[in-house]
Amino acid sequence: MAGLGLAITGPIEQPHVQPWSTVLRIPTTDGDLYFKASAPVQAFEVPLLALFEDDFADRLPEVLAYDVDRAWMLMRDAGVPLREVVRTRQDVHHWLSTVPLYAEVQIAAAARVRELLDLGVPDLRLERLPDEFGALVARTDLGADERAALHGLRPRLTALCDELAQDRIPETLQHNDLHYNNVLVRDGRHRIFDWGDSSISHPFQTMRVTITFLKWTLGIVGDDEIDRQVRDAYLEPWSGFEARDALLRSFDLAQMVAGVSDALTEDRVVRACGLQPDPADRRAIPNMLRGVLEEL
Repeated sequence: MAGLGLAITGPIEQPHVQPWSTVLRIPTTDGDLYFKASAPVQAFEVPLLALFEDDFADRLPEVLAYDVDRAWMLMRDAGVPLREVVRTRQDVHHWLSTVPLYAEVQIAAAARVRELLDLGVPDLRLERLPDEFGALVARTDLGADERAALHGLRPRLTALCDELAQDRIPETLQHNDLHYNNVLVRDGRHRIFDWGDSSISHPFQTMRVTITFLKWTLGIVGDDEIDRQVRDAYLEPWSGFEARDALLRSFDLAQMVAGVSDALTEDRVVRACGLQPDPADRRAIPNMLRGVLEEL
């Protein structure tokens, strides 16, 4: 704070404490700042943001100071999360503005995949997904019939990944957790936070989480025009890579595969942090795998 020429003006609070990260709110002479410290499993978020801060300062957290070795960073207040402003269909314009900004980050990141992997961003590229999925099924506490059924999905998953790999969409940074808590808005500017669940994989998978959370927020069940609005806004920056029909096909395939990436990402954090989720929790790995079984 002294190095930034700022003074602390009140008590420091700790509004977020999780096994994978914690956040402190610091009132200062220049408004609230937020200090984030990440566990090793998500430490790559700090150098990841440093890598892209110059090119995408308008849509990523405004980081005032980094400590890459300790996975610490100090950020400026970015406003309110979309969970507080997207309450009706008329508010969906916030998401329609955000998803193309995110797609542009992904497109730029495609040229830096090697750097991102070297920083520790998990490698969930399509060629690896079937093997990673098989290993996850093998180590998860499941009934014999469920395990056999999930292992039986291997040919289906392999075929989906092979088809996706044939499109012209480069594998790149995939946020994997882009929902209403992780986009903040202030003065009309949308910023994307919490990149600690990211991986390198097919980029379109992200929209599974985004659209699911949005529909849940608005109480929408089943197919809806909002699905297509968000999808089309997201796909627009990708229009130079494929014709529309091909983009739509890849989008649909990616939504089918995304549940596997989601389960692998959750498992990575759970194991690294030594967590034992309640078996009834929908995010418990056996339940996530049961969801994959229904979706594939």
